[in-house]
Amino acid sequence: MLASLRVFVGALLAAPVFIVIAMGFVLAPTDGALDATPLLAVPLVAGLVAFGICEAVGYRAPAITPGTDPEQARAQSVAAYRAGTTTRFAFSEAVLFVCLALGFVVTSGGFLLVVLAAVVAMALVWFECWPRERPVARTQASLERNGAPSYLREALGLPGTAGVSDVSGPVVREL
Repeated sequence: MLASLRVFVGALLAAPVFIVIAMGFVLAPTDGALDATPLLAVPLVAGLVAFGICEAVGYRAPAITPGTDPEQARAQSVAAYRAGTTTRFAFSEAVLFVCLALGFVVTSGGFLLVVLAAVVAMALVWFECWPRERPVARTQASLERNGAPSYLREALGLPGTAGVSDVSGPVVREL
């Protein structure tokens, strides 16, 4: 399960690279006078907004009802984790799409704007979506908020207990 999630998110991480390559042929290169200089803050601001949205809504999952059958809880947990990953990806990737539109509006520096947006989007996708301890623990905490075990870690093939999770801060340890 974990391997397939990593392949999925890895493919999502590759998309901005291909978009940047394609935009290199479409957008005009910078010709010295960079009229997009003030706009270079847009990917950073959009990245901060996307990060805030991901943190606020990206880990919300319906709580597992106490007494739920373990197999059903596992299935609900995996579905919630996948849905949350896709939601967080959409908000993270929005940074790139906003800047793609701006790249066509500016007369010079549009490609640089898109490259910076791709870097910000890829960093967000890795931080928010890559299946590692932090996103799994945050999702597990949301699933187990009513006291019922989610079995998410077990369903993903990760070491851990089937009990209620304890997320006491940002954990960034790689799985």
